[in-house]
This record gives sequence, C-alpha cells and structure tokens, in this order.
Amino acid sequence: GLGDVYKRQIADREMLYAALPQEFTKQMVMEQAEKLNIPVNTARSWIQRLREKGALDMVMVKGKGVYSKKQR
Repeated sequence: GLGDVYKRQIADREMLYAALPQEFTKQMVMEQAEKLNIPVNTARSWIQRLREKGALDMVMVKGKGVYSKKQR
C-alpha cells in the first residue's frame, strides 16, 4: 500500500544521506542517487528540503556549491 511506498522513500533517503560524505556537491548527490536507483529529481528535492530544514549548510567553493552536513 501507500504506507510501504512512503517507508521505502524514507529508507532510500536515509541510505542516500548516509552514503554521502560530510561535505558533498550536487554532482556527488546525483552519482550516489544513480547508484542507489533513486530518481535524480527526487534526490535533488530531498537535498533542497534538508537545506530548508537547516540540516545542511551550503558554502561556495571555487564557484561550486558544497553542502555540509550539520552535526545532529
């Protein structure tokens, strides 16, 4: 049912987050998402949401956005 889909999404999201290093770029998110068979657009929106929630910081390094995980 729908609950299962939702649970799988959360599991995928946690797997993706766990697979990323402390600091990562959008490119790394895309590559990791592909490895985990997560749609790139889905991964992109998750990262956006984490930023909005304040779980990720973003800094510009050499003109590229680098995300860093906030210590929980």
